[in-house]
Amino acid sequence: MTNKTITLAIIGLIIYIALAMIYSSIKKHHPLTEHEGATATKLVNMEEWQNQSRQYQEQLATLQTRNQALQEQLKDLEREKNQMLITMPSTEVMDRLKATLKEKKILEKDLQDCQNRLQRTKGQVDQSQEEEKKSSVQLVKKPKKQVNEGEVRIQKLIESQDILAGKYQTLLQQDKSLKSKLNEILAENKALKQENLKLSTTNQQLNQTLASIETKNKDLTATAKEHIAALTGQVKKYNTELTAANKAIKELKDALAEARMKLANDDKIQQEKDNELEQCSAQIQQQSTEIGNLKARLTDAVSQLALVRESLKKADLKAEAMLRYGQQKDQLLAPSTRQISDLEQKLKEKETELAQAREELAAMKKELAAKPNVDTELQQQCAKIQQQLVEKTAAFEESEKNLVDLRGQLARLQEEQEKELAERQQMVRDLASMTESTDVFKNEITGLKEQLEKANATITDLTGILEQTKTELAQTKEELAKTVAARDELQQTLAAETEKLAQTQEEIAKLIAERNQASQQLAAANNEIASLKEQETAVQQKFADLQANAQE
Repeated sequence: MTNKTITLAIIGLIIYIALAMIYSSIKKHHPLTEHEGATATKLVNMEEWQNQSRQYQEQLATLQTRNQALQEQLKDLEREKNQMLITMPSTEVMDRLKATLKEKKILEKDLQDCQNRLQRTKGQVDQSQEEEKKSSVQLVKKPKKQVNEGEVRIQKLIESQDILAGKYQTLLQQDKSLKSKLNEILAENKALKQENLKLSTTNQQLNQTLASIETKNKDLTATAKEHIAALTGQVKKYNTELTAANKAIKELKDALAEARMKLANDDKIQQEKDNELEQCSAQIQQQSTEIGNLKARLTDAVSQLALVRESLKKADLKAEAMLRYGQQKDQLLAPSTRQISDLEQKLKEKETELAQAREELAAMKKELAAKPNVDTELQQQCAKIQQQLVEKTAAFEESEKNLVDLRGQLARLQEEQEKELAERQQMVRDLASMTESTDVFKNEITGLKEQLEKANATITDLTGILEQTKTELAQTKEELAKTVAARDELQQTLAAETEKLAQTQEEIAKLIAERNQASQQLAAANNEIASLKEQETAVQQKFADLQANAQE
């Protein structure tokens, strides 16, 4: 509770005490036997009441002055509160201010009720004072002239005494209730004093806090302005850097796209070179395989040729040996052949002679048969001739036997010669076949050599192409490595620029967020200030109304 509430409670307490004293004084000083003394007493009491009323009015004026001073302090506190809210919005202060405003509304309501009750009580007191004053004045001015009227008035006073007694009972009851309320108010006043002490301490702390907050607010305002200026400069700088970074990133992206295109072309060229290299390697492998096969065939052909040459050499040696053997046999057979020819010639001659002798012998036998009486000389001659014929026949048979032997030997020799001739012919055929095979092998070897030379030439060409392809591939790989290195460098540069751009954007976003937050806080503070100003205007209006009512 504030000082204003305490003041209002004290005012109400004083009013209740005054009313209680008035009614107790009326009860105490109200003798009905002597109306003049009673009237005088009432006049005295009326003067006392008037004095008390003036004192109460003075106290009320003092309280109103204090109320105005408290209102001024409250306005100062509200101004400090507004400054504190502008400089440093705090949840605790806002809660306390809200609670204070709520309590203020309650106190304003209580003040309004107390003022209404005060006005009603004041009106009743003023009315009763005026009535008592009028009645007392009339009684004082006319004590002698209007005795009867005094009696009547005494009667009326007695009646009014009864009425006042009833009112007194009512006032007693009200007094009891007021005393209980007074006790409550005293207890509440005590609590309010303690609360007032706490509030005073809190107010001092709040004033100190507000002073420090105001100082901090000034510092923070200056710092915020500097920070906003720095942030604005940084935003401009970052925008410039962002534009440059975007331009650099665009250039890097173009360079990266060009590098990727070049890399793709280099990859394609490398793939083509690799394919050509694989084809050359495959051709070389195929040619190497063919060369291996040709070399194997050449080796086989050379081996077969060597064998054929060896066989041909052996056949030549054998043919030469056979030829020499045939020549030797011919030389050996030549005398036998001549001898056989001579023997055959002789045999033919002998056969001719033998045939002639047989014819002669037959003729002689016919003659002898015709001439049985031939002489002995003729018979001897005939026997002699027959003996000669027998000898010649025996010699002829011997010659024929020798001829048969010679013919057998000749036949054997001829057979051997035919065999040798057949062997020689077979050897000639074999030799011809071997010669033909040798020619075939030579031709095949010549073809294989030509193929081998062609394959070697192809291998040489392919090796040259392979070396050239390897050189080109090495150059392509070197260019590719350079392109990849350039691409990696561009990617690293792009990543660094992108990271820098992200950091710049993040810092810009933070700055924008800080600016937005500051704008929101400023808008909230402005709204809160406007709301507090509206509340202050309403409170001032209420205080003005209360002051107007109090003055009335």
